[in-house]
Amino acid sequence: MLNAIYEEDFLGFSYGFRLGRGAHDALDALVVALKSRKVNFIFES
Repeated sequence: MLNAIYEEDFLGFSYGFRLGRGAHDALDALVVALKSRKVNFIFES
C-alpha cells in the first residue's frame, strides 16, 4: 500500500526497497554509467 503512495516520489535511479528493483539492477545501471562516461568518483549514501 505504501509503495503505491510513495512510488511517484522516487527518482529513476532509486533502487532500495522498491518492488521489481534490487541490488543487481543497481549494479547493472552502475556498469552502464561507468562504461558510457568518465567518472571521477562514486558516492554512496
